Amino acid sequence: MTESCPPGVYLHVPFCAHRCHYCYFNTYAGLDDQIPRYVQALRAD
Repeated sequence: MTESCPPGVYLHVPFCAHRCHYCYFNTYAGLDDQIPRYVQALRAD
């Protein structure tokens, strides 16, 4: 008998203090003023 795993959710927060040269994630550096709007949209979803 196999045990079922609980569902998981991944939330990507694409804001960083600076962009690392090795990072290939969808990120935005220096846009701190947009973070509250982004979080509000996540909460609405």
